[in-house]
Amino acid sequence: MTEETKKNNSALLWVILVVLLVALGALGYLYWNQNTELNELVEQMTIEKEELQEEYEDLAIQFDGYQNMDIRNDSLQDLLAREQQRVQDLLEELRQTKASNARRIAELKKELATVRAVMKDYVRQIDSLNATNQRLTAENIQVRRENQQVKEQNSQLSTL
Repeated sequence: MTEETKKNNSALLWVILVVLLVALGALGYLYWNQNTELNELVEQMTIEKEELQEEYEDLAIQFDGYQNMDIRNDSLQDLLAREQQRVQDLLEELRQTKASNARRIAELKKELATVRAVMKDYVRQIDSLNATNQRLTAENIQVRRENQQVKEQNSQLSTL
């Protein structure tokens, strides 16, 4: 090999080395940038998971409060108990779900909205039934009074 070929090979080697170093630097930066973004996403999902968990816990507390309601409709009481159990199951699943599982957390968020809507409907039905029951109870008392008055009048007329 000639001296000139050695210089060309040496220069080519330095160019390749510089290009490789620049490429490694760029790849290192991309890795660091993506890792930072991933960490931010995981942190964001962790916060979202904690907020969702608090919402489920609040809903569970609301269901506990409904246990004190005067529910005379057995089917509604059973439906409410099933929904309460569903909330407990979903809360437990949420606690076991990793914060990085964004898809499942989004699904659980949708489930929470569904359970809230169902719960509001059940509460509305319970309130409506309780109002109807109170109205019918008052009406029944009125009819019994009127019936008693008619019996008394009938008794008075028959004694004459």
